[in-house]
Amino acid sequence: MMKKFVTILALCLFSFSLWAQKSVHVGDVLCTDNTIVSIVDFAASGKKAMGVVFHVDDSGVHGLAVRLVQPMTTYWNKSMVEIDGLTFASSADNAILDMRGAQNTKAIIKNNLTPDTLYAAYVASVIANREDGVEGWFLPSYGQMELMYHVLMDVDRTLDILKSAGVKVNAIASGRYWTSTGCTTEKAMARSMGYNSVAWSHLDPVEKTSFLNLRSVREF
Repeated sequence: MMKKFVTILALCLFSFSLWAQKSVHVGDVLCTDNTIVSIVDFAASGKKAMGVVFHVDDSGVHGLAVRLVQPMTTYWNKSMVEIDGLTFASSADNAILDMRGAQNTKAIIKNNLTPDTLYAAYVASVIANREDGVEGWFLPSYGQMELMYHVLMDVDRTLDILKSAGVKVNAIASGRYWTSTGCTTEKAMARSMGYNSVAWSHLDPVEKTSFLNLRSVREF
């Protein structure tokens, strides 16, 4: 009888802990201490923002956030080689399935054969980590950029509020953005971003030496 009581009590406590755990929502603010606060509560939290949530997974408390600051436009990479560990896609239809941004970014950096440090994966990851004093930023995959595309208005709304509060941010400008999804040795996948899905439906692979926008994201 006692064993049954203990089991029931444990289940009740576990259920309560899940209920008490605050859910995360698109548009919430990722802070430098790796906590998430709503944009409504941010001003009074005393925390420092470093990203905006754009995807929440089935757990309700984990997902992806986009970095507040957009760096300069740059090229994908000048190393025209096959990259071990990189996800390749020939079209948007299969690129949309790629959610391996962190792994792709590491593979691109590991296989880079040139001494420069201005290519997209390095800027989105190593330089972003250095500037923010954290680890974990990476160049998003095509599928991850697709997730961001569908909530652009919510993300930009939070960015506007943060900007009005004196936080250094850049809105997600309309245009073409590099992803970490590969295509060929000469081309990689880019995702057009904007509020008009018809006007911004250009999905063709792009020459790696082209200069496009980029944005860093991270998991939380």
